Amino acid sequence: MHSDTGVRRPPSWILFTISVVGVTLITPIAPVIPDILRALDAPESAAGLILGSATLPGILLAPVIGVLADRWGRRRVLLPCLVLFAAAGTLSILSTSVAMLATIRFFQGIGAAGLINLVIVLIGDHWDGTDRVRMLGRNSAALTAGIAALPTIGGALADWLGWRGPFYVYPLVFLVLLAAMRTLPKDQPTSATGVGAQLRASGKVLRTPVVLGLFGLEVVVMVAIFGLILTVLPFHLEEAYGLSAGARGLFLGAPSLVSFWISLNIARITQRFGRFRAITFGLVVFGASFFVLGSPVPLSVLVAGALLWGLAEGLTFPALLDRITEAAGTESRGTVIAVGAGAVRLGQTVGPLLGGVALVGVGAPTAFLAGAALLGGLAVVVVIGKFRFT
Repeated sequence: MHSDTGVRRPPSWILFTISVVGVTLITPIAPVIPDILRALDAPESAAGLILGSATLPGILLAPVIGVLADRWGRRRVLLPCLVLFAAAGTLSILSTSVAMLATIRFFQGIGAAGLINLVIVLIGDHWDGTDRVRMLGRNSAALTAGIAALPTIGGALADWLGWRGPFYVYPLVFLVLLAAMRTLPKDQPTSATGVGAQLRASGKVLRTPVVLGLFGLEVVVMVAIFGLILTVLPFHLEEAYGLSAGARGLFLGAPSLVSFWISLNIARITQRFGRFRAITFGLVVFGASFFVLGSPVPLSVLVAGALLWGLAEGLTFPALLDRITEAAGTESRGTVIAVGAGAVRLGQTVGPLLGGVALVGVGAPTAFLAGAALLGGLAVVVVIGKFRFT
C-alpha cells in the first residue's frame, strides 16, 4: 500500500509495535517501584529518580532527533534508537543500586526519545485527514493496550522473579528491531533545505499560539499522570488497600481498557463533537478521576475513579496529536512533533519528582485532590479563554 505521494507506506502493525515498545520505558516498572526501593534499600523519595531518569533525556533530545529525522530520514534515526533502547533496558537487569539503575535508564531514555514521536511522524507522512485521525486513534489504542497489559505483566514477573522480573521484557525489543529493519521503507522524506532554513520554518510553526497551547496542555497532563498515577498511586494502593505488586499492576492496567475503546473510535467522536470538546471534556474527566482517587472510598469505587482516567486519556491524547500533526508541514513535521515529545518528556520527568516530594510532604490523598483542582481549573481556563484547537 502506498501513500498519496507514491511512497510505500510502512505496515501499521510495526508502527503500533514500536509505539508499545516506547511505553515499556515506564509501564511495566511503575507497579514494582515500592519493591525495587525495598530491595535496593532506598527511600520512597527515590521513586521519582527511577522514573524521571528515563524520561529526562527526551526533554532536550527529542527535538534534536526530530531535526535529524527531517534531514536524514525517519528510518535512519528510528533504528539506532531501538538498538540503544533494547541494549540499555537489558543491562538494567544487572543493576545493584538505585544510582546504577537510574544511570542505565538514562541511556535507555535516550533511545526512547525517538520511538513514539517518530511513529507519529510516519503516520503524518503517509496518512491524511480522517484516515490520519483514525490511524492516530489506532496507534493510541495500541498504546493503551500495552499500558493495560504491561503493568499486569510487570507485576506478575515481579511476583515470580523478584524486582528484576519486569526488566526481562527489554531483550524482546531486539526482535522488534529485526522486524523494523525488514519492514520500514527506506525512502522516507528528508529535508532539502539548510539547517538554518529548516529551523526557521519549524520555529514559525512552534511559535503559533495554538501549538504553544497544545504543548502546554501536554506538559500539565503528563505531570499529573506521571506524578500521581505512576508514582503516587502504587504507594497509595499498597499502604491504604494492601495490594500486592501483581494486584497493583492489574489496577493500573484496567483504565487502559476504556482508553483503548475510546481511541479506536476517536475519529468518529471528533467528527461529531470536534477536537475542542474532546480535549476540554477529557480535562474535566481527569479532574473527576483524581478527586475519586484522593477520597477515602472503598476499592470498588476507587476502580471506578481509575476507569474515568482511562476515558479522559482516550479523549485527549489522540485529539491533541492530530491537531499538532496537522499544524506541521512535511518538511518540519519531525521537528515540530519531536518538540511536542520533548514537552511530554518534560511533564514525564517533572511529574515523578513532584510525586515523590508529595508522598513525603503531604501524602497521597492530598496530592490527588490537588491534581483534581489543577486539571479542573485548567479545563475552566481553556473554556473561558476559548482556546479552540480546531
